[in-house]
Amino acid sequence: MLTVDIVAIGLMAVGAFVMLTGMLNIMKFRDFYIGIAGITFIIGVILAVALGRRGIVDTLAVLFLAAGAFFIITGVIGLLKFPDFYTRLHATGKCDTVGQIFIVVGCMIYSGLSLISVKLFFVAAFYLLAYPSATHAIMKAAYATGLKPWKKGDPRM
Repeated sequence: MLTVDIVAIGLMAVGAFVMLTGMLNIMKFRDFYIGIAGITFIIGVILAVALGRRGIVDTLAVLFLAAGAFFIITGVIGLLKFPDFYTRLHATGKCDTVGQIFIVVGCMIYSGLSLISVKLFFVAAFYLLAYPSATHAIMKAAYATGLKPWKKGDPRM
């Protein structure tokens, strides 16, 4: 079963890498590669779930973990592609919060009803309170120091 896990993780990593490079316009045939990467990622998830795991609980946990990884990768793409500080911080703030929550919920499902899942619940509650507040405080401080938002036609910062 260990080799199935290694193959599944490898397929998911290759799919995520090709998706990331395709979305950053590094590859020539971008849409084709993003489609292939999505299929590779899905095959990796299916292998991890169907062949290497035990049941519906593990399937649900893997799906939550994969969704969290997707949102975090999307936040990184937003950080690299958006034109200014405010839009970059908005993308990373939202996607990182949602991605971390999905990952923590996936870990809670995987651990079952135990003291670990109670601790993870408090970690998730902290994420829901701290990340949006920190993002707001950073944006407010940047605006107060005079950093102007980007407007269409302005050069990228």
